[in-house]
Amino acid sequence: MESLADEQALRAQITRFSDITFVHVTLPRSKVVWRRDQISLDRGLVMACLVGGLEVESAGVVFRKPPGLFLIPPGLQEVVFHSTAENNEILYISMHSRLMNGLDLSGTQYDPAAPVPGGLLAPLFSFMRTVCAISVNESALVAPLETAATEVARSLVRLVADGVPSELSLFTQTMRVIAREYSRPHMSTASLAKNAGRSERTLQAAFAVEGTSVMREVRAMRARASHEYLRAKPKATTAEVASAVGFGSVSSLTRALREFQPEGPRQHTADTIDQPHE
Repeated sequence: MESLADEQALRAQITRFSDITFVHVTLPRSKVVWRRDQISLDRGLVMACLVGGLEVESAGVVFRKPPGLFLIPPGLQEVVFHSTAENNEILYISMHSRLMNGLDLSGTQYDPAAPVPGGLLAPLFSFMRTVCAISVNESALVAPLETAATEVARSLVRLVADGVPSELSLFTQTMRVIAREYSRPHMSTASLAKNAGRSERTLQAAFAVEGTSVMREVRAMRARASHEYLRAKPKATTAEVASAVGFGSVSSLTRALREFQPEGPRQHTADTIDQPHE
């Protein structure tokens, strides 16, 4: 702990198993530095800020997901935690790297903007609070509780990192890639199929089931992005917009704007982008 707001208490409930530790903490505005050493470099953290605010800084990998979820995989890099409100409530799990075996932490399916549904989180948080509040002294009870605690921790890691690609359809996986990388000018059905490890025919078939095609969704994503770009920069030219959102030419942009019109009173079209602005 590097700093703690004056005259305010830090309270923590901790339950420790052999390879996993559950912590429920309430604390004021503060700064905590995790300087990893030989003892902690093989441990990861999954955290949930229930009340207040939490910011996490590190040169290493940090997964962030709403609402207030963080995953710090095992590693060497120092991590700095800032609790940013006057009163903060945080649940976190420290777990040995062996408990993350079999989970995909590569970030291939990671979408930082996609919130985890509260209905999935509520039972996990309830279990975590309960485990932190109890004391189990009988060895006969520890083993089954530790097994359940491990599964809860692994489930929370999956929810933050999207670590089970098999649970996502090919269409959903590819749409996430399109949403992240639409500004790449050379995105194609072939490149997206290669990224997914599938053939072009298989990928096209997955999109056909949804009543669309791969490149139609790419154009739609870029068209939506171009409207957002124009809202932020209304004096932009067609060439500037096309370059910013991944269209290879102005003509591709103008066709997409005619094909995909947003809902709402203000609509940018191919004919209005380069009009003079008062």
